[in-house]
Amino acid sequence: MTKILAAMSGGVDSTSAVLLLQKQGYQVEGATYLLTPDMKAQSERAAQVCAKIGIRHHEIDLIKLFEEKVRKYFARTYLDGKTPNPCVVCNREIKFKAFLDYATENGFDKIATGHYCAINEDGNGVHLLTGKEGKDQTYFLSMVDRNALSRVVFPIGDMDKNEVRRVVFDVDEAASKLKDSVDICFVPNGDYVSEVLSHANPEESEKAKAEGNFVILKDKSVPGKHKGYINYTIGQRRGLGVAYTEPLYVVGTNPQTSEVYLGCEGDIYSNTVSCGNINIINEYSFNEAIKQGNLSARVRFSKALTPVKAISGFEGPVQVVFTDKVRAAAPGQTIAFYRDNECVGGAEIIGNDFDRINPICDNN
Repeated sequence: MTKILAAMSGGVDSTSAVLLLQKQGYQVEGATYLLTPDMKAQSERAAQVCAKIGIRHHEIDLIKLFEEKVRKYFARTYLDGKTPNPCVVCNREIKFKAFLDYATENGFDKIATGHYCAINEDGNGVHLLTGKEGKDQTYFLSMVDRNALSRVVFPIGDMDKNEVRRVVFDVDEAASKLKDSVDICFVPNGDYVSEVLSHANPEESEKAKAEGNFVILKDKSVPGKHKGYINYTIGQRRGLGVAYTEPLYVVGTNPQTSEVYLGCEGDIYSNTVSCGNINIINEYSFNEAIKQGNLSARVRFSKALTPVKAISGFEGPVQVVFTDKVRAAAPGQTIAFYRDNECVGGAEIIGNDFDRINPICDNN
């Protein structure tokens, strides 16, 4: 009998995943990984759920590893003037690596999570398939190693949220009514600036929050002072506090000079994105998508898929050319690649059109 260790938060998705695995005849145990001290309460709730459904609960302390792999990465990326993607890094380093290592060491064949996606394997390898529209989470898994994905089960991948809640209702009515979390788990109050500065040395901290010049790239004018470059990300419009002939957006920051660069809406769109650290989940599907011309990509979780016109440069920075411009492709963020309903891989964005050209604010 296949032995599966299921990641459990005590919420509706993970509880539903465990119940479905039980019904399918797997030998299942639950586990909560502690990423921050505040997650102790979450672990206690998950333990209660496990007791109620009659399975063993494991508590795994990954706080130090999470600090090294995710929180420090998050801070360093912001301090370098980029936009981090902590959930993607956490999935790669913690949920589908450290957690899988723990499961292997303790005699489990596979792990399971409550992500909305699916796994299929054939002679061409492992395929990461999208979940139902509106709940698909493959973007966040695009940087996970394919060997790890071959040992993962996603029990709720083809379900919608209402179906998931119904599975849980009879066993744990309270869990079935819990709301989804929308915050970064280690920044529950949304104050990412304080999180970043807590990992900076005194000199870095002072520089990150020091006033500096806003610079409009069209004419190199300085319309005012900003409140520290750490407070601004590419694509941001609100909270700038400067006036211009048309709406302004952040198109970049320079930690060395403490400048924050502003442009007009058209200036935050790119035809070309440069990528590094590419991760191919399924080489066959990836190559077929390129050959058949049906490769598409998403530059942020909330962004729609955009067809890829050309992709090149696999010996160095990968150049992705889109058929239509994409908005706010920020260095540090993740680009996920798709062939129809399959996520075939991902990469880290390292550059875009507007870090190589001088934006022009008129639309003539």
